[in-house]
Amino acid sequence: MEEITAFSENKTKEKLQVRLDSLKNQQVLYGEKVERIFRRKNCTYIFFTSDDSPYEEALYITLVDSIGEVIESVELMKPYSPGILKDLIVRNDQNIEFKFWGESINNLIIAGKKKYTSLI
Repeated sequence: MEEITAFSENKTKEKLQVRLDSLKNQQVLYGEKVERIFRRKNCTYIFFTSDDSPYEEALYITLVDSIGEVIESVELMKPYSPGILKDLIVRNDQNIEFKFWGESINNLIIAGKKKYTSLI
């Protein structure tokens, strides 16, 4: 897994637009600010974005395929709790460890395929 540092971001009224040279489509994501972006060996991407709020921070993690379609996304948020993304460690292509609220360690584990499907 490699970190992507060359990107442009633009905040619209309600969404964050991110453009990478390696993706044809512009990504429209939740949040106000890009924290980190990673490209996995299978050419999928992991976006970490945040609301950039010192008082009630939310962290959004979005998995995107090689053509720019969102595969999965998750929001981490605690009411009235500040958060800072720090101490991020890439363990392997399926596991990223990081801290967001204080010193508690969070693990992002990416499965090879979805375990659950929507009933709708």
